[in-house]
Order: sequence, then structure tokens, then C-alpha cells
Amino acid sequence: MQGDERARVFAAFRGGTSGVLSPFVIGAATETDSHAQMKTPMPTRVFASLLLAVLLGSLSGCASTRPPSGSEPAAKTSPTLEPVDLTLFQDALEPYGDWIESPSYGTVWSPYALPAGWRPYTTGRWLSTDHGWMWLEDEPWGWAAFHYGRWTFEEGLGWVWIPGPTWAPAWVAWRSGQGYVGWAPLPLDVDRKEAAGEKPDALSRGVDPMAWSFLRTREFSAISIDASVLPVGRNPTLLSLTHAAGRYVLYGSRVAERGFSESGAVERTRRYRVTDAATYRQNRATVVKGSTVEIYRPEAIAKKPSAEASPSTRRPPGSGAQENVDRERREQNRFDVRMAQERERLRREQEREIRQRPNDVSEQKLQRRHKDEIEAQDRFEQRERAVMDVRRERLRRGGG
Repeated sequence: MQGDERARVFAAFRGGTSGVLSPFVIGAATETDSHAQMKTPMPTRVFASLLLAVLLGSLSGCASTRPPSGSEPAAKTSPTLEPVDLTLFQDALEPYGDWIESPSYGTVWSPYALPAGWRPYTTGRWLSTDHGWMWLEDEPWGWAAFHYGRWTFEEGLGWVWIPGPTWAPAWVAWRSGQGYVGWAPLPLDVDRKEAAGEKPDALSRGVDPMAWSFLRTREFSAISIDASVLPVGRNPTLLSLTHAAGRYVLYGSRVAERGFSESGAVERTRRYRVTDAATYRQNRATVVKGSTVEIYRPEAIAKKPSAEASPSTRRPPGSGAQENVDRERREQNRFDVRMAQERERLRREQEREIRQRPNDVSEQKLQRRHKDEIEAQDRFEQRERAVMDVRRERLRRGGG
């Protein structure tokens, strides 16, 4: 996608303001829950489906759509969200990364000390909830960056987060099949009808092949999946073996995923109920307790924090400038080691496949597949090295 087109899509997604993200009227294919039991008239459903496109990064023209003046909201759509103050994200995430200006997307956020080869939604685990599979992050900033907005890989910057106004269990595209499950950050430019779930393939269209994370289905529910995610070099093969499975709907006042989550690809023995944190807390991490999972949504907090407790005046432990410099330097020093480990893991995967070659795959086809995988791994490593060089220079200029 060219720069002008990316900027146009981004403007529609963000609502066109810099300090306050525009309020969105949420509407889409909806489900009945404890908050919505009445039947929605057909015109309302059509109108609501169009509005879901705004949530999912629709093309220009959608972000300004509002119901007619004086109209009452439909029974099965959520109320109009309060405006999301961008400074809530800025203040809360500032200790953990840099807010920088992207040529394509404007103000974006880049986390500190990302491990070599890192991709969004790889450090943590998946949790089965009534809103579908939800990402339970390890990072202290994950409450925002994995449940609002979108991730994109920006040349020269690496992975950056674009703030958005709407919470979801995870903004990802899904794939599954042949004993594998994969996911990747959802792109901004998903067509509105396809994003509403009519064509799940559209959620995968346009995703950078290097952005996908795959693992074996049997390892999907592990407590920590980081070690189970397969080398990026395997992605060309795994993309050809799997099919798209994502579909997003509205469930009460929140977005839910009903494609992959209801496909049966992974058994869901338990489903946690998602609840909102009622009050401000400095530690915004998702909290699992009993049969519920409590999420932190700034727009759902009735009482705003006082100045004394604001995130800008009380920095979390371990988030000082020198700590971040030290962590960044350690990750840079580990780069070659991590890349060598990835190449070794790819070699072992290929050796296993040679020993257990599928009956429908010839020896020549397998050789071509493995050659493509090695080339993909090389391209991935080259891209990661270029990003690491940029981060190293940025650290040097900062006096680290």
C-alpha cells in the first residue's frame, strides 16, 4: 500500500484528530447476551453492519458515519462510545517505549527492548473467553497495544503500534488447518463487508507473510507459547497448508471473535467471562480470577485518576531511562544468538519433515519447499538486522 493510501486509511481509522480519538457508534452483526435480548429490525442491522467497518479500520468515509439526529440506538447495538483521550495511552505507555512520528501513520508507539525476531502476540498466551480467544499478554503495556488499535511493520522503525479507540480480545487474522494454527496482526485496510465476517479470507489478505505466527494445534493452549512458535521461515509452507478462519461480531458492548474461536480447530474446555475493571488502577494488566478475566478499558472507567495517581507522575518500577537503555543493549547483544537459534530450529523442523515426508509430497517438492523456507528465513533475518541497526543508532543518539 502506497504512502498516500496508507495515510487515507489511517485517517479513517483514527477519526482525523490528534489529541482525542473520535467517538464511534459501534454496530455490526450482533449476538444476544445479558445486555441485549430484543430483536433488531432489518434496517438497523444493515446500518449496524456498515458501522462495524469503522471499528475494523474501514476505508475513508466511514469514520464520520453517525445515526440521524434524534434517533434512538437499536436494542442490540452498543451505545455510542465516549471519546478516547489519546493522552491516556501516551502517558501510560511512555515509560515503556517511544512515541514517534511515522511518515505514513502520524503518531505511533515503538516499545523498548523487543527481542530479536519479535512479532506482536507472541509473548503471552491465548485464553478462551466468552468473547473468543483472547490474548493474555506478558508485557505491562499489553492492555493497550494488544487490545486497541493495530500493529504494523514500518520500514526503518520495525513494529509500531497505531492507537485506536475500540477494545477487542485481539486484533488479529486467524488461520488453521493440517494440525497448525496461525495468527497475525490485522491490517488497517480491511474491506468493510469482508471485515464484518462475510469473507474470512479478507482478514488474511494483505498481511505481511513475515507477520504470521504459527504453532502446532496441540501447543496452542500452552501457558506460554513463545517457545512453541515456529520459525518464520516455515511461514510460506504453513500459509499454503492452512485456511482463513477469522470473523468479528459485536457481543454486548464489546467486539468478539466468532470465526476461529467457534471453528472447533482448538478445543475450548473452559470459557472465562470478560468483565471491565470498574476503577482506575496503575497496574492495568489483565487479571484472571476464578471464572472471570478483568480487562482495563479507559472508556469504561467511571472515575478518572487524580493528579497524584496519574501515570505521568508515578512511573512503574523498572521503567526508568537507564533500565530501558540496559535492556535495549542486552537485546542487541543477543541478536546473533537468537537468529542462530531460529536457523537451527528451522533445520530441525526440516529434518523432521524429511523423515516423516507426507505421502502426497514428492521428494523434489519437499526440496523446493525447504529451499523457499531457507530463503524466507534469510529475508526475515535481514529485515530484523536492519531494524536492530536503526534501534542501535537511536540508542546511541540518546546517550545510552
